[in-house]
Amino acid sequence: ARCTFINNGESSIYTNQYGSDIQYIDNYIDGARSSNISASGLETCASNVLIEGNLIKNSGNEGISLTNQKNVIVRNNMILNNGQEKEKFANAAGIMIYSLGLVENYYVPQDITITGNIIANRPGMEATQGAGVALWRHSAGEPVERLTISNNIFGEFPYGTVRFIGDKSMIIGSGYFSALLRLQVYMRTWEGPFLSAIFITNGPVI
Repeated sequence: ARCTFINNGESSIYTNQYGSDIQYIDNYIDGARSSNISASGLETCASNVLIEGNLIKNSGNEGISLTNQKNVIVRNNMILNNGQEKEKFANAAGIMIYSLGLVENYYVPQDITITGNIIANRPGMEATQGAGVALWRHSAGEPVERLTISNNIFGEFPYGTVRFIGDKSMIIGSGYFSALLRLQVYMRTWEGPFLSAIFITNGPVI
C-alpha cells in the first residue's frame, strides 16, 4: 500500500497464483516496460484480492491484468494511457481478464467486480488502450463466471468499452453491466450468448 513504482522492467507489481487475501491500495504506478514477457502496471494471479485507489498509467501493456482468479474487487482506481508498447501488446486494455488453462492453483475466473474506476486514454492523442475492459479466453480456458462491471467512468476506445477476444470467445456464465453509456463488443469467434443479462443505463463519459 501507498508505494510508488516508476519505469519498472516487466510488470511493476506481480503476484503469482499461490497468493491469497491480498490488498493493493493507494499505489502510484507509472511507466512499466517489458524486458521479457510482460509490462502491466499491476499483474496478479492471486485470489481473494482487493485492488483499490491506485493510479496506474503509461504501462507498456494493461493497466491491471487478472489471470484465472476468484473473488476479486477492482474499485476506485484511475487507469490511464496504458498499452504504450503497442508493437508488443496489440490487445492492451485498461483492465484485462485472462482465462488460461487450469494448471496448478489456477481457478476458473469467477466473482470479479469492477466498479467505480476511471479508465481512459489521453484526450487528443493516439488511443493506446484498445478497450476499457477486455476478456481473453485462451484455447484451454474456461468461461468466466459472475462478472460485474458497474458505475465506472470510461473514455473512448477503438474496440469499445468491453471487448471479448481470444482463441475462444469469452462466454460469461452470469453477470451484468450497469452505468455504461455505451456497450460495444468486439469478438473474433461466436460460441453462444456472452451474457445472461445486460442492463445499460446512462453513465458519465470522459
